[in-house]
Amino acid sequence: MRSPSTAIAKPEPPAKSPVFLVRLIIVDGVLLLLGAAVHLTATPPLRTGLTHLLSPETHRRIAPLFLSEHIATGAFLFLFGVLALYCAPSIRKGAPWAWMVCFLNAIALLSAPISLVIFSPRSISELRHSCSLYS
Repeated sequence: MRSPSTAIAKPEPPAKSPVFLVRLIIVDGVLLLLGAAVHLTATPPLRTGLTHLLSPETHRRIAPLFLSEHIATGAFLFLFGVLALYCAPSIRKGAPWAWMVCFLNAIALLSAPISLVIFSPRSISELRHSCSLYS
């Protein structure tokens, strides 16, 4: 008979995450998918709206970049939403890869507004000097 101190310990299964966390990630994924749908469905009306609001020269400079950025943002939101929904069941089981993917997903999404605050004021002032938006 072995003593308790020499017995081989069985590895414990990974700790399960709380149901609240998994539901929060699912809600996050659904909201990201809704944001992607809004971005992608708003692109055609924005195209016509820009035509009416901007002068032809300004439209020629701004519209292609603005619309491509709008479509790219919708695509990225869609991918982040699908990724969150894909990771949620594995987060519940405690899979390390799912934790890392959700963590990187959150860092990427949180860095977007910060980068806008840092880089937008300069680009907006440059845009105002290079062409007239409201002429």
